[in-house]
Amino acid sequence: MVRKAPEPEIRKVSSAEELLAAKRAVEEVHVDQDLLEYITRVVEGTRGHPAVEVGASPRGSLALFLLSRAKAALEGRDYVIPDDIKALAIPALSHRIILKPEYWLKRLRPEAVIQEPWSEFQSRGKSDGRQEKARPRIHSLDSPCGRGPNPRLA
Repeated sequence: MVRKAPEPEIRKVSSAEELLAAKRAVEEVHVDQDLLEYITRVVEGTRGHPAVEVGASPRGSLALFLLSRAKAALEGRDYVIPDDIKALAIPALSHRIILKPEYWLKRLRPEAVIQEPWSEFQSRGKSDGRQEKARPRIHSLDSPCGRGPNPRLA
């Protein structure tokens, strides 16, 4: 008897226009200079750590920067906050780090290396004097993907 996996059901959840509008929304998200420096320090910290053989590259910084902007947009903001970066640092960087073998044996994980700089960073707020402004959320609750139509994309 031969088992066959059921065919996956694939359905369209967004149009090309909606995707392009979402991309534009992300590109409009502001990242304060302090947060750009924070991203740089987090990534550089992976390269200078004594347990790390190969740290995250500048591409890791770029990934963390872009993901942070996307998270802010999804949460309805036109600016990035430190918590956006913190939430995404491990998923964005942990696979980009190679630990020295002796630290693997000690069961150190790349995630621990990434978390170290967090305690050193203190947000000094919005240095450009901009006021926090609510931005329409990219998703609401009634979309085909469970999050609803995007008012920015309408």
